[in-house]
Amino acid sequence: MLKNGFFSGVFGTDLHSPRGAWEAVRIAGLSNTVTVAMFDTDQATIDALRSDFVDIVIAQHPYEMGQKCIEYAVAASKGDTASIPTRSATGYSVITRENVDTEEAQQAIYSND
Repeated sequence: MLKNGFFSGVFGTDLHSPRGAWEAVRIAGLSNTVTVAMFDTDQATIDALRSDFVDIVIAQHPYEMGQKCIEYAVAASKGDTASIPTRSATGYSVITRENVDTEEAQQAIYSND
């Protein structure tokens, strides 16, 4: 990052891989220079977002995923496979420092509760 000087951003495609990236950005003092974006979120990610180490998080909607899963399982158990789509979008939330405290963002943050 420091050696090449052309590094402007990183995108992590899961919950765990970008952690090394945001730690490297933090250690290098480049939080205001390198954009860190990631997919999925937990409390550690939100803490990094609030601390300016992560800039944007794309969060899935796990509740909706589970809800659709049960709905499709019930349909399949009744032999109604025709009503089960091949693909089913459950949505996502874009979480930033500006909207992290909104109800929508809070519902998309993974919780152990």
